[in-house]
Amino acid sequence: MAYGRLRELRNKVEQLKKDTGYAGLVEHTFGNQTSLYNGMTYYDKSGNLLFINPWKDTKGLSPKKAEFLKYVILELNKNTHPNLSEAQIKEKIEDNNTEFF
Repeated sequence: MAYGRLRELRNKVEQLKKDTGYAGLVEHTFGNQTSLYNGMTYYDKSGNLLFINPWKDTKGLSPKKAEFLKYVILELNKNTHPNLSEAQIKEKIEDNNTEFF
């Protein structure tokens, strides 16, 4: 992942922290960031851990969580499926193809 993309991911995490009220004291005292990601994943019937589809299932997702998930899902899929264009990836996501979550 290029440096610019890592910086963008860090910025998305920082925005998510602000949106969820995650304070610096909590981060430095407990170091537990898992609460930031509550409600972003689920287990399917086969026991696979998947991301919630933030384009379709926004129930319980704040706008910042949905924005964060959209960014992460696209970036992961760009790396996982380098032969597909971003438009093709978005089409698979739009079809709710669980391989892309």
